[in-house]
Amino acid sequence: MNLPASSTFRRERATVPSARDFVRTSLAGLALDEDAVDRLVLASAEAFNNVIFHAQGDEFSVTVSVAGSSCRVAVTDDGSGFYAPSAPPPMPPAHEVGHRGLALMYALVDQVAVHSTPSGTAVVLHQALSASAASRATALG
Repeated sequence: MNLPASSTFRRERATVPSARDFVRTSLAGLALDEDAVDRLVLASAEAFNNVIFHAQGDEFSVTVSVAGSSCRVAVTDDGSGFYAPSAPPPMPPAHEVGHRGLALMYALVDQVAVHSTPSGTAVVLHQALSASAASRATALG
C-alpha cells in the first residue's frame, strides 16, 4: 500500500513547525510506535533546517509515503547542492557548534539517503513500521 502526502513550504525558519506538523499529521492513524514517529519527525526537522540554512531558492518540498512495512519522508530543494557523504558522518564533539544535522538524521532513523547535484538536494529518510502498523496499512490497501 502507498499512502503519499506531499506539500511545499517556503524556505524560512518560521515554516519548520508547520513542516514538522505536516509529517506528524501524515502519519496519524497508522498505529506507528510513538517513539518511531517522534524520531522520524525530528530527523525530518533536521533536514528542513539544513534546507533553510544551506540551500538556496524560495521553497522546499516534503513527501511522506508508506509502502509495505516502511515509511519514507523525502525532503527536496532546488539549491546549489553540496558534497554528500557516502557514509554516516561522525557526530561533532560537544564543544563544537553546528554540523550535526546529517549525523542526527542517521542516528534517528533506520536509513538515510542523500542525493545532491548542482540543481538541488534530496534527503530521503526511511523508518520501519511496527508489525501492527504494517498489517493495518496492508488491510487498508
